Amino acid sequence: MKIAALDLGSNSFLCLICDVAEGKISKVFYDASIITRLGKSVQKEGKLSKESLLRAAEAFRDFKKVIDEHNVEKVIAVTTAAAREASNFKDLKDLGDSYGIPITLISGEEEAQMSFAGAVETSQFQDSLLIDIGGGSTEIAFYENAELKLKSLPIGTVRLGEMFVSDLSTLKKVDLEKMKQHIHKALDVVWGESKLPGRKWVAVAGTPTSLASILNGSYDEAAINGFSLSLDKITELKERLISTDLIERRKIPGLEPKRADVIPVGALILETIVAWAQQTKVSVSTRGLRYGLAIKNA
Repeated sequence: MKIAALDLGSNSFLCLICDVAEGKISKVFYDASIITRLGKSVQKEGKLSKESLLRAAEAFRDFKKVIDEHNVEKVIAVTTAAAREASNFKDLKDLGDSYGIPITLISGEEEAQMSFAGAVETSQFQDSLLIDIGGGSTEIAFYENAELKLKSLPIGTVRLGEMFVSDLSTLKKVDLEKMKQHIHKALDVVWGESKLPGRKWVAVAGTPTSLASILNGSYDEAAINGFSLSLDKITELKERLISTDLIERRKIPGLEPKRADVIPVGALILETIVAWAQQTKVSVSTRGLRYGLAIKNA
């Protein structure tokens, strides 16, 4: 079945068009993302802004054109943290309907489950722990005693940026330290005194792929998928990004300019969680929720 699977996240919208046969993705025709910053201001105002919805409409328009060109048999879209907290989710749903893109609101646990299925079960990453850093939340998933454990933490690049940083173009160390303490508190609430299991860690979404792309010099899926990010390298990149102003950040090879404002926050989240769990590295996967969504709904 040829299916279009859309992940409408708090920071970016992703669209995958692929063939699925016997529970596996057999061919990818299109896989792209558009930064919409859907979650901007949701933390403060409790709703999706008019500007965010306009950016969403532009993304839907672009994706709809490609979907029609590929004669897709089924379109499925899900939205996550920002929409879960927005009082006007119906506005986004109605907007999607107007472009023939039916939207389903999913829980953090469902998000983690589909991200795991897409990033881990469809690739070389087996017996792994998945970490998915989004704009509004971070999901963690792993198998324990044949049961998939799923956790969703209310920490994300857009959310924390709005909570702790007045100006993302110049970052203050005191604000980042407060952010780090907040991440630790969120982890302690979810995990208590226990630590995450020691196994191969796999990281998906814009933060890890951006960090790997910077180290690679450009985004190359073949090179980025499976890329190993050591904790030392994550810390090194975080410090570099923090010390670079926004104008210069946008010029860094391998970094999507529209992600330049929040990438230092993403690097801090990844570094803090990996260090907290006493890990030394993570493997990057270019796949994720949209792949799991396609497999589940074909």
